[in-house]
Amino acid sequence: MHSKIWIISVFLLMGFGLNLLKAQPPEDGVKIYAKSDLEAFEPYTRMKSALADVKFVKRLDLSLHELLTVPDGLGNFRNCVDLNLSENKIQALPAEIGEMMNLQYFNASRNIISKLPLSLNKLTYLQEMDLSNNLLVEYSGLLNNFPNLKYLYLDHNFIQELPWEIGNYKSLIELNLGYNQLRSLPESITSFPELRKLDLSHNFIGRLPNDIDKLSNLTELDLSNNMLTALPDSIVYLENLKVLNLRGNKLKVLPKDIVRLTHIQELDLRGNKFNGREKDRIRTKFLYATIKF
Repeated sequence: MHSKIWIISVFLLMGFGLNLLKAQPPEDGVKIYAKSDLEAFEPYTRMKSALADVKFVKRLDLSLHELLTVPDGLGNFRNCVDLNLSENKIQALPAEIGEMMNLQYFNASRNIISKLPLSLNKLTYLQEMDLSNNLLVEYSGLLNNFPNLKYLYLDHNFIQELPWEIGNYKSLIELNLGYNQLRSLPESITSFPELRKLDLSHNFIGRLPNDIDKLSNLTELDLSNNMLTALPDSIVYLENLKVLNLRGNKLKVLPKDIVRLTHIQELDLRGNKFNGREKDRIRTKFLYATIKF
């Protein structure tokens, strides 16, 4: 009888131990938050009060403060998950931003930032980074793989070239590079296996990578207002594509097998050079899509 109780106790302890293992957080103890989770935390909107509660601050919102510089002390917010510096007049980000080791959501849009600090490489838990509507001429120096980065907004800047290393952001779901000054794309732009939405509109791009079909999960592709004269044949293998915007280019024909894009719902072809015959061919290929010429 005692031996049976002992055996049962051992199994219970083993099971309890396994449950403990399953329940343990990641080794570094960092919790990954969904954006909806942030609603549970009240944002701090004044730096003085935030510094007084520095260990408890999860959200720091200094947007619309007419700031010319970021207040000192940013590096003290090691538990902060969400930082909003948008809609100020900030010219540069301080190096100490890299000390915000738990930062996952960062918005510095609508400022006058022209260069990014290398310390951003330390923010390995970033899930979303919005640097849109600034004065960035280049996006370089950020060589970190950013393994958790899902949303990157760099639109409405003056970026002329992308580094090869941007292809290391393997978790990207959405990438917005619209309204820049890009003339070409690195081959690594096709290295995002999870990418769903890609916006390259309003640039000066003359050609797309031949292996664009590697973006196999893409559902929305905006190439409007560029300098494209032809599309690579491989684009027809983007079989999950639902929205394709080619408005304002120099296209005369679409690839022969464009009919493979069976999930297309919206196709914008306005402002190109299609003749009547090509328009008719396209219409017969996409009977159930909304097409704009």
